[in-house]
Amino acid sequence: MKINKFNNFIIESVISKLILEANVVYKKEFIDTLKDLQNSYDYSVEKVANILLKMIGTDLDIIQNYIGLSDDVDKISFIPTNKVKFDKVKIIDGRVVDGGRPNIHQIILDAKIPTEGIVMFQPNEYLTNNIINDWNLVGTYDMDSDTIKTNFNGYILYHLQNNDDPTKFTVAYKSKSDREDGIEPILSSSTGKLKIGRYINRLLDLYFNTDKIERKVYSASDIEKFVNAFTSTMEFNINALNFFEVVKGEDIIKWYYNENYAARTGQLGQSCMQYDKCKEYFGIYEKNPDVCQLLILKDTTGQKIMGRALLWNTDNGDKYMDRVYTNKDSLLNLFDKWSEQNGYLKNFKNNQGNLKVKVRPMDYGQYPYMDTFKYYNIEDGILTDNSNLIKRPYLILQNTNGDAERRD
Repeated sequence: MKINKFNNFIIESVISKLILEANVVYKKEFIDTLKDLQNSYDYSVEKVANILLKMIGTDLDIIQNYIGLSDDVDKISFIPTNKVKFDKVKIIDGRVVDGGRPNIHQIILDAKIPTEGIVMFQPNEYLTNNIINDWNLVGTYDMDSDTIKTNFNGYILYHLQNNDDPTKFTVAYKSKSDREDGIEPILSSSTGKLKIGRYINRLLDLYFNTDKIERKVYSASDIEKFVNAFTSTMEFNINALNFFEVVKGEDIIKWYYNENYAARTGQLGQSCMQYDKCKEYFGIYEKNPDVCQLLILKDTTGQKIMGRALLWNTDNGDKYMDRVYTNKDSLLNLFDKWSEQNGYLKNFKNNQGNLKVKVRPMDYGQYPYMDTFKYYNIEDGILTDNSNLIKRPYLILQNTNGDAERRD
């Protein structure tokens, strides 16, 4: 027992040394997890998630730690501030200022950032054009600075140079109203792990240092419930790809219906095609199983779904993943991983147009709202995202009541 107590004392001493003097900084992956837990329908879990998110950016006399997830489901990763460098960074969520030569965005000109070598690709085209997401920070520009005259206030810009090709530059941004930054250090070493429960308790002690009554609001039971929910979420994420299933035919109709949703939230809960009346609209999906399937992400019960996306086989052999609908944004990256592993090189986020799908040439009577393939020629059975690729007359499939607009 004495040895165990001594070990606990050493662990707590190490933690106390690690958590020193700086602001609270979370990585995007940890923020996304906390946002998920805000909607856990358990008051204790939501309460702890809320206070952890509230702490972002506050000075709690802790080391600036870049808290993230780890491969241990009950632990978080961290790195001390003095180990963080910005010679290797990645861009958060493709937060790149749109536009390239000759149409440099005005915010870049206002900040007087050098325009030489700025890449012309849109944010979601970086990886497809082999512009590796590995940069070094050249300069930081606060658009609210007295030295900058601009109408684009409330932003911080990051001038970045590509490490793989130093002739290429880009500009990432952060809105000051966001919890998340626009760039994130790529940390290859000096990363440690801490038990999530122990870390939370330490943060709460520091945050409510002068308010012992408020500190007691977050009881040991609350922390335990949060840790259990956090651990369950991590276990699901690790095995999430096993919860995907591809369905076709009548099953597409079933999984579009909102009674089969785990939660009617997020983009999934806002879908205009989720209602019982829409069951009559999906003939064009149901009758073309060779070119149209539906990817669904089931919950742990296997009875409900948390996300869906149509899968298409185009006329030139490409596999295309249509718009993804999930009940929480953090699940979107799982669909990205699945698409990469299963050869779907094209998707709704980076679609550059000129796609065609050949279906059975017939009038299906009623039609769903189409995100991508919104033009349909009945005679040829061609669905496309570009009306110039088909002859008239054709139908425009972007009504929510099953109707189609005819264009002669």
